[in-house]
Amino acid sequence: MTQLWHECLSAEVLMEGRRCKNTGLPQDDTTVPFFDRLIRVVLTTQGGCFRIEKPVSYSTEKIPVDKNIFDKLFEKKALTEEESYSVFGEIMDEKVSPVQAAAFLALLKMKGEQPTEIAGAAKLLRDKAVRVEAARGKTVCDTCGTGGDNSGTFNISTCTAILGFACGLTVAKHGNRSVTSRCGSADVLESVGYRIDLEPSKSEDLLNNYGFAFLFAPLYHRAMKNVMAVRKELGFRTIFNIIGPLCNPAHSGVQIMGVSDYNLLKIIPPVFQSMGIEGYVFHSEDGLDEISLTARTYIAEVSGRSIKEFEIYPQDFGFKKCSLSDLKGGDVKTNAGIMTDIIAGKEKGAMRDIVLLNTAFLLKAAGAASDIKKGLSIAAGALEKQACGTKFKKLLDAVNK
Repeated sequence: MTQLWHECLSAEVLMEGRRCKNTGLPQDDTTVPFFDRLIRVVLTTQGGCFRIEKPVSYSTEKIPVDKNIFDKLFEKKALTEEESYSVFGEIMDEKVSPVQAAAFLALLKMKGEQPTEIAGAAKLLRDKAVRVEAARGKTVCDTCGTGGDNSGTFNISTCTAILGFACGLTVAKHGNRSVTSRCGSADVLESVGYRIDLEPSKSEDLLNNYGFAFLFAPLYHRAMKNVMAVRKELGFRTIFNIIGPLCNPAHSGVQIMGVSDYNLLKIIPPVFQSMGIEGYVFHSEDGLDEISLTARTYIAEVSGRSIKEFEIYPQDFGFKKCSLSDLKGGDVKTNAGIMTDIIAGKEKGAMRDIVLLNTAFLLKAAGAASDIKKGLSIAAGALEKQACGTKFKKLLDAVNK
């Protein structure tokens, strides 16, 4: 059989099959799937090529992705939220072959994921998650970001979640083990004595009775295992790295979300609006997915139908500019020690200050502070009076009962 190449965007798809007139695609009829057989996907980027080298045969038991979906991606058109929700539903239910799933994710990546596509995928993943129900009237907060900034800082967003909880917020910290860093949120919490493998019902009780729960992603997003092999073989970041922080099983209504890609500052705020989330999306000039003390931070504030963009410097709030080395973490033991010192009120330097600043934005987003300076005062008080350490210790006791 002749090997035919079809090139679209910067993705090359090598297939065996018949060429469709005028399009270069395999012939599409009632008896032939959209892809007869995909030998490999080669995604060309500035950094090189990513390949799925192992031949994968198309399974006739699978449902092919609607050809119109691929056509839209080939033409660089955004999918609607409904189309995205539907396709990701088929992928997560394993109704689509691994080959088509890989092709879809690669083409989406090359086109550039848009708000409607991210919102549709995130809503699907959130709907499929094991649900944690917050008590009526409670506003659930989260600090989960995209990660991937490769900065080697300590667990800033996890410390922020704990301090926010100590200040009276209801926090469902969504997270996982380390992927791009040496120590993820699950790793550091486990190291200080928090059982990350709690049953969802236990976490729900903690959230409603104490105001904090860590939601270990693999326990709640069980369908993610169905795409694990495809994501691993692709070897590059996909839309799943973006939607993960948006899929809190407790359906957080307030979130501060750091993004490692500056371009997401325009993409994520409309997704927040679609999902009913208010808060802040930010990216630091130094590349951190945190509100930083080392450089200017670009911020998008999402409140109802309003999106407001602005920039801040650490000096705006009385903090000294520091260097990345002042915020460096290390392995799990090192980061656990840093977090313990912060919440116990022992840390007095830049590490404490960056947690205060991020917590102030969380408090403002949740309506617990009228402005950022007031939020800083509330957060600093919780550390200075050792309320944070005391409250977290009581939480750990409840976790391990």
